[in-house]
Amino acid sequence: MTELRGRVTAADAPIPAAEVLAVAGDALAGHAETDADGRFALTVTPAPGLRLLARCRRHAAGLALAPAAEEDEVALRLEDVAPPWPVRFTVGGGLPDGFPGPVLRLVPLALGALTATDVKWAMRPVGERSDSAYLSEAMTADGLALLLQAGRWWFAARLVLASDARAAGAVDPPPLHAVAAQLADGTPLDAMRGGWVLPVGGPTAVSLTIGER
Repeated sequence: MTELRGRVTAADAPIPAAEVLAVAGDALAGHAETDADGRFALTVTPAPGLRLLARCRRHAAGLALAPAAEEDEVALRLEDVAPPWPVRFTVGGGLPDGFPGPVLRLVPLALGALTATDVKWAMRPVGERSDSAYLSEAMTADGLALLLQAGRWWFAARLVLASDARAAGAVDPPPLHAVAAQLADGTPLDAMRGGWVLPVGGPTAVSLTIGER
């Protein structure tokens, strides 16, 4: 068995609570989580082509990848795959009365030069964890600001009436969804599987239109 140590960062800032996966071929050889300083240690059985992949959700969202090295601390940097960029989501026209900000769900489709196999590890179940989205964040009336790695992301948004806004005995209205999404210059985003495909290659602003499907 071999112990591998390293650190996960984005622009030199540590990424805590990142999941670090040791992958050999298409098999998971081990996994660990980074501490508050972005550091990790995990024990694995040496295997040809062993690589480390970090699933990052805090500070910046994306994947970092590097070959496993026994002798040195492994540096897993998001920008080595693709740089993260600021992305801001807002709701055009404001939120409907009684509804909180929508919950935004995001899944990476393509990131930098990562292979499709590596990107699929973003959503592979590990241990007891199995997520329907890579990242889930609640928007406020002011919007939501994220750092997303350059590439293509799928996202969807859904609103449910706040419990304190429900009248006694009243029938709850149906949930609302993002029924359209466009960039700041008015370019509409392509629809996909009940959501939208967002290309990220620089600072990006997205406006959502909320309604019933």
